[in-house]
Amino acid sequence: MTIQTAGRVALITGASAGIGEATARVFADAGMRLALCARRADRLERLAGELRARGTEVAVFPLDVTDAAAVRAMVEAVAARFGAVDVLVNNAGRGLAAKFEDTTAEEFRALLELNLLAVVTASQAVPVAQACAPGLVKGAFFLDFNSASPGAKIRAAEITHVAGA
Repeated sequence: MTIQTAGRVALITGASAGIGEATARVFADAGMRLALCARRADRLERLAGELRARGTEVAVFPLDVTDAAAVRAMVEAVAARFGAVDVLVNNAGRGLAAKFEDTTAEEFRALLELNLLAVVTASQAVPVAQACAPGLVKGAFFLDFNSASPGAKIRAAEITHVAGA
């Protein structure tokens, strides 16, 4: 199956470095319009400037994805600017370098907040934004990838097709 990417809108969390930054470049090369999200505004702006210079339409959202209200507001802003979110890349995440026995419950809670609950929040918010542009859900696809998750070591990504894509 061939997926048409030109003109589609991708929202990428964790876009300021690493896999998220590389994904933004690949999607820009594929002709996609981008909404980039991460905590580090300076790095997002640098990447956005680079991509805009190459002709890509880019919106920047410096925020913490563990802030559910901020994530919902971002998705609404993306929908208002671009019409819909066609691709969601849940990339924001992190791991713990400490030994299990040396890790506190608070550290595990923060890890779960970012690596699990923030993914759920963003994934739940996107269909609401798509409802603002009827007809665009058909053919949408989502890429959920959290590079800090144990599953990332097993598979590179999992693509879920929705609504007749």
